[in-house]
Amino acid sequence: MILKGVRDAKLGLAKDINPAEPVFDPTRPDAYASFYWPESPGRDAAKPDGN
Repeated sequence: MILKGVRDAKLGLAKDINPAEPVFDPTRPDAYASFYWPESPGRDAAKPDGN
């Protein structure tokens, strides 16, 4: 929605948006099954000693 606003307002920043980036339509959201949230690589799952 932010990219759509930048494009619609014809801001200078719009020239830096990848043209291949699809326009998001909030009335037609992506399928839930296609949602992916990657694990954070900066976190260690091991519990620290003394805790």
